[in-house]
Amino acid sequence: VQRREGVFQITAGTSVHSDLKSGPTAAFLVRRLRESTGYPIKTETQWVSSGPVMGAIFLTTKDADASLGAEGYELSVFTNAIVLRAPTQAGLFYGVQTLLQLLPPAVFSSNVVSSVNWQVPAVEIRDWPRFKWRGFMLDVSRHFYNKAEVEKVLDTIALYKMNTFHWH
Repeated sequence: VQRREGVFQITAGTSVHSDLKSGPTAAFLVRRLRESTGYPIKTETQWVSSGPVMGAIFLTTKDADASLGAEGYELSVFTNAIVLRAPTQAGLFYGVQTLLQLLPPAVFSSNVVSSVNWQVPAVEIRDWPRFKWRGFMLDVSRHFYNKAEVEKVLDTIALYKMNTFHWH
């Protein structure tokens, strides 16, 4: 992690761009941002470019550093753009989790929070997992969980970049 000067401000005019393969991950990010910010954030597909899009968040697997491995990513936050690049969709998804963690905690609200300054600190992050297997076990045979509770557990383990769910 390398901290830079400044912040990227998420506003009603912010958009999320992605290459064609990264569309589902971009859609996930947009849903999360819309839900908590209330902003009408739009998605766009970038057919050619693999560089920053001014005033936008760009997710791509193009020109990614393969040495990061299947679950690694590079996140570059500038004052005028964010670029998230990973060799695979799994890495891109984990990068989105880090991006969400850089935002104020209200980003995880299921309701619009209007009194928040939606800023992301300017940083450069290169991250990859130390361990191949990072798991969580949920024992529902001894304690019942309803569907919403299991979904919340899955969201939480994704936030912590765990990649294996054992359902007992």
